[in-house]
Amino acid sequence: MKSSNRLLLLCGLFAFSLAACGGGGGGSSSVGAVPSTGGGTTSTPTPTPVPSSAPGTTATPTPTPTTASAPIGNSSTAAIALYDPTDYVDNHIVGNAVLSSTSPNGPYVAIQPQAGGGILDGMACEPLATSYAVHVHLHVSLFVNGTQYAIPSAIGLINPVLYDNKYYWDDKANTPTSCDYPTKTHEPDGVIHLATNNTSEQFTLGGLFDAWNASISTSGPAQGFAASAFGSFSGQTRLFVTYENTGSPGSYKVSEIPSGTDPHTIVFPTTVGNDHLEYTIEVGPNFVNTPNYTFGPGLQ
Repeated sequence: MKSSNRLLLLCGLFAFSLAACGGGGGGSSSVGAVPSTGGGTTSTPTPTPVPSSAPGTTATPTPTPTTASAPIGNSSTAAIALYDPTDYVDNHIVGNAVLSSTSPNGPYVAIQPQAGGGILDGMACEPLATSYAVHVHLHVSLFVNGTQYAIPSAIGLINPVLYDNKYYWDDKANTPTSCDYPTKTHEPDGVIHLATNNTSEQFTLGGLFDAWNASISTSGPAQGFAASAFGSFSGQTRLFVTYENTGSPGSYKVSEIPSGTDPHTIVFPTTVGNDHLEYTIEVGPNFVNTPNYTFGPGLQ
């Protein structure tokens, strides 16, 4: 009985030794070996990288992030009071910088329109009148990199004269050589006086730019604004309309005009109550919230 037990023990040890040596298969297997269909083992192949795009094609590039223009709202600063310049005493200038001008009347005065009293964008140059069928008031501001430039006086005036104060210009009453275009300024405060007896014509921001003539660009009339320049100023250019005829300073509605819009398609209101709009031109790269104005006595 003891002999039989020894024999079984030796057989078990011999079988274990064969298994540890690979079953007598003639060598050790590779790490990760898997059975082959034909017997024995085979190595797992290294995966081949998959190309990002098919041969002969260009992979779609990752879009470069762009920074959108900052939204512009209405400034929370106190409103600037505007007055009727016929009081001859306010000497009002709105703006911290002066546009270059070739006017013989000084830096705050626009040069005369190239039309010289002829038809300009459908506008006739009218003689001075004591009353007008249409008489409303708007405002234009110009900011370049955050600095406000004064809008020149005498825009749209042919052969104007300086009246009793330092900056107020108007045409000569009852003089055949002087006249006014309907969109005009009297002082360098940005107030646009739309005054005419023509009730069938539309008046536009583009017409004002043309009456402004070379006060912005000495190379020719300021024909409008584009995405990269306004007149002689280079930089991203944006135009805003602030509705200062309703609400209160700091909360006025502000709308941005799409870049490249023809200003001759931006029509001025001609009825009292719908006027008192603020048109803000801004040339970047820095932009500011639109300013506030109150239209005082004589500008209502």
